[in-house]
Amino acid sequence: MNRCLDNNDRIRSLQSLGLMRAIAVVLLLVVASCGEQGGKTAGNNSNTTASAVRPAAKTQEASNGSLTKGKYTPKAIADIDKSAYKEGQLLVRFKDGVSSTRSLAVHRGIGAKVLKTYTMVKNLELVTLPESLSVKDAVSQYTQNTDVQYAEPNYYAKGLDVFPNDPYFSMQWALYNNGYKNGTPGADIKAYKAWDVTKGDKNVIVAVLDTGVDYNHPDLATNIWINTRETIDGLDNDNNGYIDDIRGWDFVGDDPVHPAQSNNPMDVVGHGTHVSGTIGAVGNNSTGVAGISWDVSIMPVKILTVDLKTTMDALISGIQYATRNGAKIMNASLGWKNTSQAVYDAIASARDAGVLLVAAAGNGGSSDNIYCNGSLQNDNDLSPCYPASYNLENIISVAASDQNDMLASFSNYGVISVDVSAPGVDICSTITGYNSGTIYNCNYSGTSMSAPHVSGLAALLWAYYPNFTYTQIIQMIESYVDPMASPYNVMTKTGGRINAWKSLSALWAPAEVKVVNTTAGNVILNWIDRATAESGLLLYRRVGNTPYAQYKTLPPNTQIFADTDTTTGQSYAYTLVAYNAIGVSPLSNEATVTVAAATPPPSGGGGGGGCTVASNSSGKASTTTDILAILLPIAIAILIRLRRFGRIS
Repeated sequence: MNRCLDNNDRIRSLQSLGLMRAIAVVLLLVVASCGEQGGKTAGNNSNTTASAVRPAAKTQEASNGSLTKGKYTPKAIADIDKSAYKEGQLLVRFKDGVSSTRSLAVHRGIGAKVLKTYTMVKNLELVTLPESLSVKDAVSQYTQNTDVQYAEPNYYAKGLDVFPNDPYFSMQWALYNNGYKNGTPGADIKAYKAWDVTKGDKNVIVAVLDTGVDYNHPDLATNIWINTRETIDGLDNDNNGYIDDIRGWDFVGDDPVHPAQSNNPMDVVGHGTHVSGTIGAVGNNSTGVAGISWDVSIMPVKILTVDLKTTMDALISGIQYATRNGAKIMNASLGWKNTSQAVYDAIASARDAGVLLVAAAGNGGSSDNIYCNGSLQNDNDLSPCYPASYNLENIISVAASDQNDMLASFSNYGVISVDVSAPGVDICSTITGYNSGTIYNCNYSGTSMSAPHVSGLAALLWAYYPNFTYTQIIQMIESYVDPMASPYNVMTKTGGRINAWKSLSALWAPAEVKVVNTTAGNVILNWIDRATAESGLLLYRRVGNTPYAQYKTLPPNTQIFADTDTTTGQSYAYTLVAYNAIGVSPLSNEATVTVAAATPPPSGGGGGGGCTVASNSSGKASTTTDILAILLPIAIAILIRLRRFGRIS
């Protein structure tokens, strides 16, 4: 009995303590508002603007001598194996100001013919060489001409995946790891929590530069990009150079079903479809798997052949197509080892259009001098894998982690040239059923599988922060990784594995902004502060029909504000954003109010001094506030909110 009484006393003590704390908070707020009314403090400087916290995007072009991140010195053409490039072809770029007549004369002098020109990279052309002229000799002849900026082989690249002999499983540990297959619970990207913030937006287009996509797959069909400017009529309706390209383009045309380049980028291999499912398989549809971005537009850009190979020509054409047709993100789950200035220039042009390229870091290289697919891990700082190793600001390079947050045994790394890690072992996703009839596979591994996790996260981020630049998207991804265990925490630039929840919620917009009271002619606001990594809040106010203007800068975690600078009978509207060094959140909801007249003081003297209520001849509330007049409603509001969140019983 005594024990029960003691417990009840304890509960009442806790309740009283909660009440006392709530009232103390209110008193501090009211006193602060009284002291603030005479003028703006340094902390509330209204000159702070949303643009002031946005970082400037880098636009400076890297010089030819620094195409590569890291400590690598490019090989001379004489040292490159012939199997690394397509014999009989060359990529040639002429200097600015060189006329077509002069460039044609250079080609004729060598005996070459122009196969293709690229609009995205000025003065770049693909040429065929005479049979008597080797690629190495042609490079030498072209580069001796003063009109030529550079000439290089049409290198090969390859998709970066590994196919281990693991049993089939249906758990997507990368999105939610509960310890399956001896994994570490929590070693995942927290996608299931990120979906509380957003599930995506079909206005975000992700180009998958790969083997194509099975656009009829039941888990992908509704998320396939549709070119609404084009119709199937044999004409180039949108004048983009491609006829009837309603769902992307095939730039290789090598498989038995589609033997020529065409408007049909169907995947008959499965690699591109697996990548696409990780990015954007439809979620919550009772079918198969869930992509990271449930709502997204996946643009199939087929540049890899059935044996997962491609050329620089196909890659440049794919980059050009994706950029010109509105892609915000390009996923490149492929790689090669010989640097290409032409591809660098194409990605730089995509950067200037605001496009982000997510690139696989590579799967080793000790026994492979062409494709970054060797038997052991590879340090990309010393032996680069392209396009991941290009020194361009719009590229994010991705290593592969496993279900224990360790670097995958096959994954490349590099403290300078590899940015983040993402799950890449035994990844479960969609595949094409063309060959086997199976439409899901959970045994795919490789940095090919880790890159689309980052592409999917970037798509979610751009859905929620549509005004962000690629620089800000990269910062949001890299700033909020989960650190990996030693020694893997020093093997990439960030030392961490991506965390979708942390990245998305860092600047989660304030919610449920409400006017809770207008006692004494003042406006009392409260709201839910949801951002997890804010530096503070910016409060915007609109007076009457005037435009919104930044009104106050508030400390982080603030959830209540008393606006004492109001006029009786005037209407006001309020909205907020969270901000940090990367940018600002979307706007909160809007709260509006018309200020009521101030409550007159009781007869007999106004009781006790301190802050009193008065009204001047203009009807504007004076610069003092009546503590007693506003204390009770605010205390009640805070007590209700504390009870709602379980902080008092």
